[in-house]
Amino acid sequence: MKRFKFTQTKLVSLPANPADSKATEQEYSDAVVIGLKVLVGKSGNKKFLYRYSYKGKKRSIGIGAFGAFTVEKARAVANQHKATVANGEDPKQVRNDKLSELTFAEFEQSLYLPHAKINKRSENSDESKLRLYLIPAFGERTLSSITPQAIQQY
Repeated sequence: MKRFKFTQTKLVSLPANPADSKATEQEYSDAVVIGLKVLVGKSGNKKFLYRYSYKGKKRSIGIGAFGAFTVEKARAVANQHKATVANGEDPKQVRNDKLSELTFAEFEQSLYLPHAKINKRSENSDESKLRLYLIPAFGERTLSSITPQAIQQY
């Protein structure tokens, strides 16, 4: 069944995409929030995705990894994206614009460290290096203003 009501237990029990499959990921759709998908890779990794149409073109935006996001949280984010499309804006462009205006310190706190806690064993080392070296140098700068030249100068 490719379309069903997402629950934590059903998503945990989804099998990995077969290794001999042509597709790298298997896609399943939520029956509650239209456009919310979960992609299951060949290694068994699962991630949420929201598919939508904007100005006649099919688009998609990643929500996050299953585990980092619960089903309820993924539905809430998908509904926010749905509202953004209803307001005549592209959620992917809105996200990219917001990311370009984040400061390095905001990026580290809101995006990088939560990712590192889930996916990296060196999370404590990363946090320490960021706090001691990079945040003092780049913390107040926007991400778009940190150029390769600025990094080389540092």
